[in-house]
Amino acid sequence: LYQLEWTRMKRVPPRHVNATPLVMINAPAALRAEAGAQAGFVDDMSEVAFGDDLTPLILFVDTRTQDCFTDLVAHLQAGLRAARGRKLLLTIAHAAGEWSDLLQGPRLVAPAEHPNLTARLLALSPNISMDALRGVLGALEDQSGTFALRGAYLWRKRLVQVPAPAGSPFKAGTHLVLGGTGGIGQHVVRALAEAAPSRILVVSRKSGADSLA
Repeated sequence: LYQLEWTRMKRVPPRHVNATPLVMINAPAALRAEAGAQAGFVDDMSEVAFGDDLTPLILFVDTRTQDCFTDLVAHLQAGLRAARGRKLLLTIAHAAGEWSDLLQGPRLVAPAEHPNLTARLLALSPNISMDALRGVLGALEDQSGTFALRGAYLWRKRLVQVPAPAGSPFKAGTHLVLGGTGGIGQHVVRALAEAAPSRILVVSRKSGADSLA
């Protein structure tokens, strides 16, 4: 069995000198004003001037609304078209919000479909300074994954193996299985049926009840 856990990585220096060109998309107004000439600013990834070297980008996403998912997908599509196969490192920055978990899907799928893209999620304070932001990016280097800055420390969310509980985790009763006619779903349904006397309700958009008989 596995579970997601936050593990502390390293302390981020209060000031970080980094000459790497930085391009920010949808950056907060306060950060734009502080950064000045230290970074380039655009409102859409299609406006980025991609070079032959790895281009580091920071896309700020508002996770207070469910629209953050479609916004991220639209930016990814535009940026990948504009990059035309050139390498890019995308940091998807957000303040902790109700819908932040929606960003995980595009963050994982887009690099799998486009090998030139490295993407990572980074939870930040909405009031982060330019020095702190450059410190975090310097500490991350070119790593992918899910990260958060909490105080002076950088944290990483990772999948950790945990001991399996003794005995069966399933109890007698009524179990609802969504998508239960697919390959994994059928294994779950059979495991439930074998583990304990249960009523099993299988819901799926596809037919396939005969394969569960």
